[in-house]
Amino acid sequence: MPSIDINDLGSIGVIKDVPAHMLPPEAWSLGENVRVIDDSIGRVGGYTQVFGLPIIEEDIVDPFLVALLHFEGADASTTFTDSSASPHTFTANAGAEIDTAQFVFGASSGRFNGLGANITGDGSSAFAFGTGDFNVDFQVRFNTVSGIPQIIYDSRPTATNGFYPTIYANGDKLTYLTNSSDRISGTTSLVANTQYHVALTRSGPSTRLFLDGVQEGSTYLDSNTYINGTSRPMIGADGTNGTAPFDGWIDELRVKKGEAIWTADFTPPTSAYTTLTTQQVGVTPEFLVAVTTPVTQLWVYTSLEKAVVTDGVVHTDITRQTLGLDVDYTASTGQSWNSTFIGGILILNNGSDIPQFWATPETTTKLADLTNWPSTLRARVVRSFGPYLIALNTTVSGTNQPHNMRWSHPADPGTVPSSWDITDPTKDAGSIDFPDVESGIILDGLPLQGRFYVYKENSVWRVRAVGGRFIFDQDAFLETIGLLCTRGVAVTGDGKRHIFMGQDDMWLHDGNNAVSVLDKRHKRALFNTMDVTNFSTSFFTIYPLRDEAWFCYPETGNSFPNRAMIVNYKSGRITEGDCNWRHSAAGVLQASDTELWSTITGSWESDTAAWSTAQRRRVVLVRTDASEFAAMDDGTTRDGVEFTGTLQRTGLGIIGRKRNGDWIEDFQQRKLVTRIWPKMSGGIVSIRVGSSQRPDGSVTWSPAQDFDPITQLYADFCVEGAAIALEFSGTTPFKIDGYKIDLELTGNF
Repeated sequence: MPSIDINDLGSIGVIKDVPAHMLPPEAWSLGENVRVIDDSIGRVGGYTQVFGLPIIEEDIVDPFLVALLHFEGADASTTFTDSSASPHTFTANAGAEIDTAQFVFGASSGRFNGLGANITGDGSSAFAFGTGDFNVDFQVRFNTVSGIPQIIYDSRPTATNGFYPTIYANGDKLTYLTNSSDRISGTTSLVANTQYHVALTRSGPSTRLFLDGVQEGSTYLDSNTYINGTSRPMIGADGTNGTAPFDGWIDELRVKKGEAIWTADFTPPTSAYTTLTTQQVGVTPEFLVAVTTPVTQLWVYTSLEKAVVTDGVVHTDITRQTLGLDVDYTASTGQSWNSTFIGGILILNNGSDIPQFWATPETTTKLADLTNWPSTLRARVVRSFGPYLIALNTTVSGTNQPHNMRWSHPADPGTVPSSWDITDPTKDAGSIDFPDVESGIILDGLPLQGRFYVYKENSVWRVRAVGGRFIFDQDAFLETIGLLCTRGVAVTGDGKRHIFMGQDDMWLHDGNNAVSVLDKRHKRALFNTMDVTNFSTSFFTIYPLRDEAWFCYPETGNSFPNRAMIVNYKSGRITEGDCNWRHSAAGVLQASDTELWSTITGSWESDTAAWSTAQRRRVVLVRTDASEFAAMDDGTTRDGVEFTGTLQRTGLGIIGRKRNGDWIEDFQQRKLVTRIWPKMSGGIVSIRVGSSQRPDGSVTWSPAQDFDPITQLYADFCVEGAAIALEFSGTTPFKIDGYKIDLELTGNF
């Protein structure tokens, strides 16, 4: 009874586009969620969500703010300024003025003399609250308190009552009046020369009055449609006739329409208001870069409009700002973000905006337009090369120069370049055009071992620093091989080579020689399925722990990468897998903890941390199907969802080996499989054995059997046919080195 021993199952990998019966026995005809591990092959690891959801708090101009009076100015001034985004005119009457003797915030407040002094608004409909929510609040100090009413805020026009909000002191009690009736009567006795915060709010059908953050009186059930009178509101007197004057000071008066800030007791404000408010904004990450500081690991990510930093817990908006407000970016999906570091300073570029730099890598520091960068210059890619910044595929004043490389004056340590002026003879900034215009446009560039490599669509150039008058010179390195897309090139984990995706192949080079990576089968698998419209979203990411380069690309019909060609750049072995990553995910997860016996939770095969070394080799990815981040090879599930790794081989006709080691295949012989001896480790797998009557015929499968490599040596079957098929699948990590098949030859067909 022949016993067929098949080993080195990772030596070839998975080949799906060749008829299975034509493959060598070591190859697999189908593989999902598997990767080559040395000479073995096994299920890929899972991933878990990290960093939480990418939600930030952004300061915006308060859309509900109608008026904001800080009452700031010179003593005795009669100018009352509305600081809201759409300011209204307020006019001083009968002695109302700015007073620097009393104030809560700033250096002054509004003084109303109790003799009729008031200020009047412009009668805008913005102060007519209708049936919606609203908020009126202010700081107030009474100079005198008596039995005489003192009106503070009144929307009623002359000689008219109705549904106009009015706030006043009815003797020593705070009161809310509308439509000629007191609706809320306070219970706290007001005292002269005491500072109070007063707020009137309506939320839905409920109107409330607050004094120093505590609700006064009962809630008023309110369905009124509020209006505003001509030249109103009036602050400091009765709007209907100018009587009931207020004697005291008002500071920090705010009116909001469409929002009730408080609906229950609260702590009164302790600082002056601004015209801004904070809103939560969900961000769709497009790009990710790790920033290591002496004290922590930070991650910066960008969307089309925003830039955010996270320490793994808190997400902070670091988008550039003007006057305290974000100036959103104008990136497009087809124009990839790219990054570089110079002197430890992060530079981010998207091709549409001025490149951004992060002067200090802290969560409290915003990005800013790169200092000294010409305002009319844009670049598809910005990279560093020694002390220089390199701008590739430039656009000047709207005119694209796709073959141009421009460089800065060298930067001093820890700073950005001081000049990009190519006309200044005292600076080393300069520019060159690559002459082979027929080789397509510049797509990217990266340094390698003292030289800078410029990647065009159909050529690669070497640039080196020569100093003197010319600063740089260039020569053609690869004249017929180029780059597929921006970010389609990466430096291998050992720093010795570039791996890049060309127009029809993948290449490795060390600066002297370029070597093809893909065989014909993998070329067909890649280029026959890549989406011809969205291929530019493809990218390389390096996984140093496993010496892998993942080229992530979109299959036909996908906007973003959903598949990966996984290359071990040391062994040259190739596998394929699902990636489902946004077109921008890169960086190695850092952690300060150490892997010790007490912290190991997985098997030797599934655990990826080195003994007694910092766990710092996790790749973080940005998921395509959800705006979130995940740590690769972390756990056994995909964010809590089980998934199956499957290896399948059909069309096996082997019956033995020749003396020289070559396989003997015979598809005329009937074969009865009686036992499978897996050489594997890891978790429990499900094994099926199948057969077909022809080499390329449909397979009839046996019932599946669970196999535990810890407690079992073999699994028994009884399957007969001309061509044999095997399948291993599991929802926990496993690794297969080989297997042995016991079979009987039962005669010819």
